[in-house]
Amino acid sequence: MKRRRNGEGSYYRNNKSGLYVYSFSYTDPLTGVTKRKNITALTQQKLDEKVNEWKRKQEADREKRQKEAEHPSEQMNVEEWGEQFLDLFKDTLKVKTYKGYKGIFKKHINPVLGKIRLNELTPVHIQKMINNLYHDGLSPETVATVRRVLSICLNKAIAFKILQTNPVNFTKAPRIEQKNPIVLTKEQILVLLDAADKCDFLPTTSDESQLFLRRCYFYALAVAIDSGARYGELFALRWRDLKDGKLYISRALEGNKIGTPKTPTSYRSITLSKGALKLLEEWKVYQSAYCDKWGFWEFSDNSLIFCSSWGTLVYPQNLAKRWWKPLLKATKMPHGVHWHSLRATMATQLLQAGVPVKVVSERLGHSKISVTLTRYAGLIHGIEEQSAVIMGNILEELPTLKLNAKKE
Repeated sequence: MKRRRNGEGSYYRNNKSGLYVYSFSYTDPLTGVTKRKNITALTQQKLDEKVNEWKRKQEADREKRQKEAEHPSEQMNVEEWGEQFLDLFKDTLKVKTYKGYKGIFKKHINPVLGKIRLNELTPVHIQKMINNLYHDGLSPETVATVRRVLSICLNKAIAFKILQTNPVNFTKAPRIEQKNPIVLTKEQILVLLDAADKCDFLPTTSDESQLFLRRCYFYALAVAIDSGARYGELFALRWRDLKDGKLYISRALEGNKIGTPKTPTSYRSITLSKGALKLLEEWKVYQSAYCDKWGFWEFSDNSLIFCSSWGTLVYPQNLAKRWWKPLLKATKMPHGVHWHSLRATMATQLLQAGVPVKVVSERLGHSKISVTLTRYAGLIHGIEEQSAVIMGNILEELPTLKLNAKKE
């Protein structure tokens, strides 16, 4: 029998166990350590098969590692690319958007798809995740957001030539039922403002800082109803942003700091009513006197219009918990009313009054007129009946209808 070369291994039969053995040395590719390995079988034929299978597996692993070394990006899994995507585009995203994306990856995407390699991710993987999220009780809107975030992330992988196609494109999110925002009536708005002005729903206090906040919230509520400005836009306003009876929107809250408005069309001016301007004049006098008395900050044109008793940003959590929710409860507002309902109320009232959709859309800062129509036009009551009356009046002018009327 020909002598085997050093390291090639050797075959023999273990007389004690009766097994055929192939004993050899090999270098572990991960650690670089030389190891000894024995492969055993009941017959020489089975042993040869097991040895050949082990060698094929080792060769496949070697080729795979070589490919990974040549094309490392193709071997990234979803979680790794997600982290890289967020890191690369962090500075291009709003703070709130970045935190939202990060939370979606951590809570929904990574636990299910995180360990799957990008080039092995299929529409089936993604559709199963979508279905499971929905059946686990997540709202259709949230599931659609998860799908959208994953799609954005994978589109960037295509742009970086890491992927060829986006498997999300072959999946479908749950059907979202269009829900109309809650709109308050004129009577409800008056009840809300009256209660906010009197503030009887909160315990009586002589603490001037608390009284300051309560007045601040009341005036902010009134201006929100009048202007339709978003919450973040409203509480980022400075006195210098009020000119010639208009609010000039150029900033917005991003979490607990000042950032830019939501969209390019959000940069706009909003003409206020005389009532709103009068209330703002009252508030400016009150705010200035408070500042002079306590000196917590220097009152100026750069001061925030609606601020805390220290002249700093109003935290949304504080306003909601300490004032807004108690106000809604005290006034028995419909379930589901939130601050954004004030914006919907303003838009609906204007459309109901016949203000052109384009004007309302620009006041709201919507990117397209279609957004305004989709969200608010369906809330206008009586438009269909009015249309029927108008068209009926036109048709009644037809000669044939006039002739028929005479015959009758």
